[in-house]
Order: sequence, then C-alpha cells, then structure tokens
Amino acid sequence: MQAALGLFARLLLKEIDAQMLEALRVPHLRVALAELSIQLPEPQELDALSAAWFEHFLHPERGAPPIASLWIHGQYEGDVAVQLRKIAESAGYTLDLAASGGAPIDNLGCILLLWIECRKTDEALARLITDEYLEWVPRALQEVATTQGFYGQLTRALLHLLALLQDDPRP
Repeated sequence: MQAALGLFARLLLKEIDAQMLEALRVPHLRVALAELSIQLPEPQELDALSAAWFEHFLHPERGAPPIASLWIHGQYEGDVAVQLRKIAESAGYTLDLAASGGAPIDNLGCILLLWIECRKTDEALARLITDEYLEWVPRALQEVATTQGFYGQLTRALLHLLALLQDDPRP
C-alpha cells in the first residue's frame, strides 16, 4: 500500500509529463496500475492530461485544491499545516520542495508522503495522520472521482486505498 500511496502522492503533486509517463510504463507498474483499474494514458494525451491536472488539483472550478487547510478552515496555512509541520519535524521528515512542486505541507500529496515516512519509523504518528488529517479527502476528491479518464481512475483508486487505510486495525 505504501508504494501505491507514494506513487499517487507524486501524481497529485505534479502533472504527468513524458518522462513520468515513460517511468509508469515499466511492466510492474503498468500491471499494478491496471490491477487498480487505472489505465495509463497515451503520449498524445499529455496536453489534455496537463489541463485536467490543473483543473482537478491546482485550480478546480468547483471546490478547492486538495489542501487540508482549505477544506477544513477555508484558508491556506491553517492550523492543520502548522500541526503537520510539527508531526514532520518530530518524525525527522523534511519536505522536498522541488519534488513537491512547492506544494504546502497540507497538500494531499505531501500528507501521503509524510504518512509513508511516519509509517516507516513511528506507526502511532502514521495512525494520527490517518485519523486526524485525511478525513476531508473524500469531500475534496468526490468531484474528480466522478470523471472519466486517468485522473478519475486515479482518485477512485486512491479513495479505495484510503478507506482500507482507515479500516487498518494497526495503531
């Protein structure tokens, strides 16, 4: 599950370009994505995918980008961002700003990356993130999950994985 969430985090943080698409086409990733009902786009679809990523995750017409502070407090840099920074600090995690495209710590992609790091070293912190900082995600992704194509498939699979994570009995 951690590998899938890491991949999904990166796909939420950055639009797919030719290099990323090529990396996703390796056989084991292609098979894993297909098992999650995610069909890889064709190279000629990259421009349309770029527009869709912008529309769904950066500047959606309805709702807000998948940033916890926006969904919970209605503003950027809310208490959630402050709390997640403290969790990251206690876990020894430093957000790679280049890899995250400069996204805030409470962007869903960044939260998933933080969860993965916490899961490696501190299951209690990972559980805290699961229980306290992911409950807003279904509302944020419900619109995208109803769409066709790659990002609709991606969000449906992500919502399914997050539901499994919520049901995980580990601390």
